[in-house]
Amino acid sequence: MAKVKPAELWQKCMDLLFERSDRWGPLNEAMRAAVVVAVEGQTLILGLAGEHQYLRGHLETATNRHQVLTCLKELTDRDLDYELIQGTTIEEWEAHKQARDSRGQKPFRPEAAPPVQGAPKSVEAKQEAAAEGPWAPIMERLHYAYQEIRSRTEPAARAQFLLDILPALAEAESKAARQDEPEERIQRSLTKAVERIANLVDLPPTQVALELLRYQAAAPPAKTPRKKP
Repeated sequence: MAKVKPAELWQKCMDLLFERSDRWGPLNEAMRAAVVVAVEGQTLILGLAGEHQYLRGHLETATNRHQVLTCLKELTDRDLDYELIQGTTIEEWEAHKQARDSRGQKPFRPEAAPPVQGAPKSVEAKQEAAAEGPWAPIMERLHYAYQEIRSRTEPAARAQFLLDILPALAEAESKAARQDEPEERIQRSLTKAVERIANLVDLPPTQVALELLRYQAAAPPAKTPRKKP
């Protein structure tokens, strides 16, 4: 895995799985909490701090593990693996490995989930994808705009990204309302967008939603063309 930056690879995998999901869920939360501590051959060593150990199970189930490994293969075209440890430092990994080897234990590997290839989308999934409407451009824009940020680790850069994306998010909500989308669908799409932004800028979704409300309150009202009698 020379030339591959493991932390960036893990972040891209997390982003990709989130893009394919309906909302921010336990697996996404577990992936966000996991830290790439080291790389052993084709295996990423992922650490979870003590306060995040309750999320461990979401990365160890066969189904979730299959999703993550499939995503890693898509991004690298290599059969990678990962191992979870308690702790987030190289010293804790070395201590874990030494203790494991002294007991003759092997790394934990859950039974593999059966691969599902070429599974057709459900009717509901096709209808929802076709109904994305004004939300599709902003969801695509989020990913590319974030990748263009040079200093993504700096709070100021993430804050500026949030401010830059708020107008597009507000316009998507307004456009969806003008197109008479059902309110339930608008709120579901808005929640998904807010949760994705919150993940990117490392803020609670409620804070991002609050910033959107503040922007909408301060922005001038959009002009709606009058209908001809």
